[in-house]
Amino acid sequence: MTEKLAGRNADVLVVALVFPRAKVPVRIATEHLDAGDRIDDSLDGLHTARRERTIVPLKRAAAHLVSEAP
Repeated sequence: MTEKLAGRNADVLVVALVFPRAKVPVRIATEHLDAGDRIDDSLDGLHTARRERTIVPLKRAAAHLVSEAP
């Protein structure tokens, strides 16, 4: 069974898309990456965030987008 890439968790933010088991909004990670931050630096200080909990869903999302490209 494939693990969900992301899900909503009302305990974090109302209707925020979060990484599984990390309680870190996807928006935060993508904003840091867009700003040029390294993923490890952007997760620093977020106690529930782990590199593998962030990287794996982002890689799956990227693969999905590539497979859907015309």
